[in-house]
Amino acid sequence: MGDMRRGVWLVGAVLGCGGGSGVPPALDAPPAAADAPVRTLRLASSAARLDPALGPVLDDPDVAGDVDVVAVQLDFYGVPWNELAAAEEPPRAWAERIAALADGVRATGKDVFLAVTPLGSDRAHLAPIVGGDGALDPAWKPGCYDLASAADGPALRAAYARYVEYLVGLFHPRWINFAIEVSLYHVACPGAWDGIVALERDAYDAAKRAAPDAPAFPSIQLDVLYGRFACPMGKTPDECYETEYAALAGLERDRFAVTTFPYDFIFDRPDQIPPDWLTRAAARGGERVVIAETGWLATDLVAIGEDGLCRTYLAQTPEEQADYFDRITADALAADVELVTWISNRDFVPAAAMTECPCQFAPTTWCTLIDFVRGQASTPAGKRDAEITFKTFGTMGIRDRDGGPRQPIFDRWSALRARPLAR
Repeated sequence: MGDMRRGVWLVGAVLGCGGGSGVPPALDAPPAAADAPVRTLRLASSAARLDPALGPVLDDPDVAGDVDVVAVQLDFYGVPWNELAAAEEPPRAWAERIAALADGVRATGKDVFLAVTPLGSDRAHLAPIVGGDGALDPAWKPGCYDLASAADGPALRAAYARYVEYLVGLFHPRWINFAIEVSLYHVACPGAWDGIVALERDAYDAAKRAAPDAPAFPSIQLDVLYGRFACPMGKTPDECYETEYAALAGLERDRFAVTTFPYDFIFDRPDQIPPDWLTRAAARGGERVVIAETGWLATDLVAIGEDGLCRTYLAQTPEEQADYFDRITADALAADVELVTWISNRDFVPAAAMTECPCQFAPTTWCTLIDFVRGQASTPAGKRDAEITFKTFGTMGIRDRDGGPRQPIFDRWSALRARPLAR
């Protein structure tokens, strides 16, 4: 059914970026039990929500009180490539929006995990370029653009390095993911990989100049790395793993940071995940793991199929979501992982819109949005895949879309946070 990894962000790119003023001041952390074991693992999540009219916005009022670390993922705001390539100031509208976000995040008093990307939502194009009015153009360069051979390759590499340094200076992060899921560019564009590796290495140097003590790294899409997703016909998962792991050799990194969503047409239940899922690739090079993005759906995913009938394409429950959280954090504690990032604090999509088919939940908002998403494809199969892609990250929050705590994951999340945090 195609690559369904970036559904929510793809819709954000289609609809346009939301604003938002960041997140509110931090609330008190849960009280620690006197006999609770010390933990080194920190829990992070994002303030991102999906507004059906505005696209992604960063304004969840609960996130500061729910997390140890605020995750700031800026892959739907675009990059001012032209201005930064010329060593000029970025467009004013863009700069003011990003500065407002940074002010809001700093006001929480929490550590920050900053994640940015040189790639678009399909991970086969460069990130959208920002116009002078703040509008984004996602197709300003052709797919699989080869920075190693293009005449403007060196200028674009320098632009992205300045972009990373600029944002690190604004957000003062404790961890820096300077190239979200960069490994997927090799899957889509192996012939243009060397140019992206060179850009990645320049970005690493920029991040270390701006914050020498902060671990800096790209993130690796683990499900694809292991050949469980997007492995070409005729190759085994192990063969794909060897190919994709070899491609990582040139990447500069302080951690082996991974994104993984193994519920996504890979494993039906958390107990099916191999015991070395998080550590297999990192251990091969003696590297320390960071979980840059993960999550598990709490509801079924229902969509209109190619034949026009409603079908359940993913069957999940709140209990399975909580079991995955327990599993991933237990593995992370055992492996001395310092950071686990649950992709969203709140659901992106209301549960009713995930399971109701055809949509009747909110005809003028969510149903209209789902119809719009399906309308971007021209074939019945394409419309089906577009709806599934849109819903793939829909109900992964520890809270529902209105902010209500989801059980049982919310209590398990809070219980882990109640354990004393080692410095």
